[in-house]
Amino acid sequence: MLKLSPILFLLCLSTTVAVGQIVKSATLDDVDKKRTERREVSIYETKWKDISIPFDYVNNLIVVSIVLEEVFPLRFIFDTGAEHSLLTERTYTDLLRKTYEREFTLYGADMTTQIRAYLVRNLNLKLDKLNAPNQSLLVLEKDYLNFGAVAGVDIHGILGASFFKQFIVQIDYQREVITLIRPEKFKANKRWTSFNIEIFRSKPYLQVSVDMIGERERDLKLLIDTGAGLPLLLYTDTDSTLIVPPNAIRGNIGKGLGGQLEGFQGRVKELNVGTFELGGVVTNFQELDSLYIYDKALLNDRNGILGNEVLNRFDLIIDYWNEQIYMRPNRRFKTDFRFDRSGLVLIASGMKLNTYNVQYVHPNSPADRAGFQRGDILKRVNGTPTSLLSLELINNMLRKKVGKKVRIVLLRDGRRIKKTFYLEELI
Repeated sequence: MLKLSPILFLLCLSTTVAVGQIVKSATLDDVDKKRTERREVSIYETKWKDISIPFDYVNNLIVVSIVLEEVFPLRFIFDTGAEHSLLTERTYTDLLRKTYEREFTLYGADMTTQIRAYLVRNLNLKLDKLNAPNQSLLVLEKDYLNFGAVAGVDIHGILGASFFKQFIVQIDYQREVITLIRPEKFKANKRWTSFNIEIFRSKPYLQVSVDMIGERERDLKLLIDTGAGLPLLLYTDTDSTLIVPPNAIRGNIGKGLGGQLEGFQGRVKELNVGTFELGGVVTNFQELDSLYIYDKALLNDRNGILGNEVLNRFDLIIDYWNEQIYMRPNRRFKTDFRFDRSGLVLIASGMKLNTYNVQYVHPNSPADRAGFQRGDILKRVNGTPTSLLSLELINNMLRKKVGKKVRIVLLRDGRRIKKTFYLEELI
């Protein structure tokens, strides 16, 4: 029987296509060597050793291309924090005349919104050269999530652990390649650092230590969540020492089923993953009481989430079978954690997702003092028409160095208005 966990997607505003290839050997060193082309393979075959799947890294989300039933090319988020795979709307399965075997009711983050979902079995998925027949998906009645608004590209679903947990999973953020390795072919390498993890309901959990404000470290258990486009999320009511820093700002920190999620955004002084130290980590803070979670046991006593903006500083290998994670710092490791310096929270809309609306304005921020309002539509940024810009690029422009001048032409109530402000540190 399929049991559902509550779906929580915390997306921060942050595309290069690699070529999917097969590797001949499954040692960690050989996985890094040049790959050679081979035929397509089935997920159920036992002869292949490992297979690589390209992804796009978009706004701090891992996005893989999937062909559904050899008909529909779709984009799914690769999500280690989700137990099951999900299709965000039933239009595609309706057109395919698929049978909906069972109906479920999910409750939204606003605690009142009821969301219907259906179980569909025996679907054929194709990821680059990997064929995966007889897959099951949870299909939402309609697109309640609207991932495109925050990702800036069309997103049609989530690829959860039910799809890949039988493999060793390697994620190379720099080359934008996921490699699935058969456990019996995997050989660890001492040049990678390994840590024990806990696998609960097919999801990986890691013990870390955090120094909040330079006083003392505390040990925390975090969900390793590649479906979270943020660095770090801490649930402040799971530990009395998880106090929101004094310079944190209140605002919209993400989106869940049925509603926006409120909390605080700030920084912790230091995050330690074993011997790896990361300073000034941008962190979201939230009370669990502000979420609707119908089964607290599903949280597995975790204190928060470790998201892509931390994970992408490492090459990662997750061994679900032996409950180990292997980590190796990459070129991003020493990069500073940047937070928006404008005060604008933007979403994408329109058929091409190239209309950019102001979703939220942080109080007393440069954008707030310049007079921006929710609902404003950006038309030009520093002289460039926004139709030529991606959401990711605009967000990166708003994270530039302190003191950078930003000129924006916006549309409000049919009138074009010019605004100018200077970026400043908000947290």
